[in-house]
Amino acid sequence: MTKEYNQNIYKNLNSSTKLIDFNIISLNKDDLGLKFAQFKMTDSLGLTFLHKHFEIDNDEKLICKILNGKSITKPIKTSEIDFEIVPYLWKVEKNENVINWYPVEFVKINNKNDDAYKQYVEFITNNKFQEELGKILVGLNLQDIFGVSTRFRDVLIKNDDDILLEVTDLKNKTLEINPILNSENNPTSDMQTGWFFDVKGNNKMSLSCRNTCRHQGSHH
Repeated sequence: MTKEYNQNIYKNLNSSTKLIDFNIISLNKDDLGLKFAQFKMTDSLGLTFLHKHFEIDNDEKLICKILNGKSITKPIKTSEIDFEIVPYLWKVEKNENVINWYPVEFVKINNKNDDAYKQYVEFITNNKFQEELGKILVGLNLQDIFGVSTRFRDVLIKNDDDILLEVTDLKNKTLEINPILNSENNPTSDMQTGWFFDVKGNNKMSLSCRNTCRHQGSHH
């Protein structure tokens, strides 16, 4: 089941400097991806690498806005949030044998026709999907590495060969995401942070990277 926002969940996320063997997602892509396919979630949700871009205060939430074809995420004080937001990224926790999903980051929505809202509803209303995917992640001991994210940023993708590049500005505590050609991605310095699945048939799934992360200034 989905739970209310808990500041400690975000605070306890790994920093992205923590070395992760991302082969683990390729090795488990069929088990994970088939769960998305079984519940018809492949077009709405994907897996995300859980990482903390920067520290935020107790009275802040990380909120994404789509502005002029860009995704801008930064902390905003809860007292200053005068618009509607919904979660778009969740982390699973197992508490006393109960699978719980906690929101980590949020997105501003304009109305209930927004993809961000529709995809949010798809996730929070499907308790069976939450339970079964959560059990897989916990069973593989991946609950601190991978979470679930809605795919509302797909609207930024203009070409089939585009991927989304995250650039973290530590000084200004801002995360900007823009589309770039996959050929412009630097695999030696840009870290994969988001994936989606497609059905190949015969209980096999294909796995595609949709997001990478680059640091501006120093690593966080």
